[in-house]
Amino acid sequence: MSHHVPDEEELASLPSQLLEKLASRRHLGMLPEPDGIAEMTGSCGDSMLVQLRMDGNVIREMYALVRGCLYTTACATALGDMVEGMPVEEALWIEPEQLDESLGGLPNDHLHCARLALNTLGEAISSWQGGAMQGAASGRSSPMPQCTHSILVATSRLPDLAGFLQGLGSSGKTLRHADSGAAALAVAADTPPQLIVLDNSLPDGTPLEFAGKLLRINALINVAVVDPRDEAAFHEASEGLGILGHLPLQPDEADGRSLVRRLAQVLGE
Repeated sequence: MSHHVPDEEELASLPSQLLEKLASRRHLGMLPEPDGIAEMTGSCGDSMLVQLRMDGNVIREMYALVRGCLYTTACATALGDMVEGMPVEEALWIEPEQLDESLGGLPNDHLHCARLALNTLGEAISSWQGGAMQGAASGRSSPMPQCTHSILVATSRLPDLAGFLQGLGSSGKTLRHADSGAAALAVAADTPPQLIVLDNSLPDGTPLEFAGKLLRINALINVAVVDPRDEAAFHEASEGLGILGHLPLQPDEADGRSLVRRLAQVLGE
């Protein structure tokens, strides 16, 4: 595995905020017996291990181990500065743009480093909430709700997806509907389904934007998205999101049946 190494000209052009984070080395290392932990790898090959120490519902400490470029390392340090002392409800809603701004601006081809950091944080919070870590029960406010035996389709064009819905129905799971991304997030936080399908027609954001937010709310929910990009472009845009299925703009019954077969494999059904 190889990672991007900047030359002297590129280093000289880096914002002072980013250089300060790199020099500080804050939040880099191992945290003994963390309450929540998660590791993710982006399509670029960079990986991050995030560890959390919780105090009730507040992030008391965040440490990260990074295998990757200096931009991923800077994002880990900046994120640690940002979330320590922050309730998880606020930490889950940090946007990549906020992390980018705190660093004085990442290069366009490294914005994915911010997404990787935030998505890994979300997985670590889910680890704490779900009790996946041994000993996480001490200091946990409430467990994450268990996923219900259902599939949620978030779309504003439900009648156009009749065939696709029929394919999803072959799973025997309850089909539910949300007419916006925000409504899907509310369901995920309250009565999470096993699968959420995010349509390209959502009126309040793109499917991948909401996929990132869903990952930070409950990493146990599987996500499929309707997206017009080819596979290579989609893979790059969705790195670190753990998308179960990439669907065409007009998914049909066969697409629905194929998706639920993949879901069954993931769930071990």
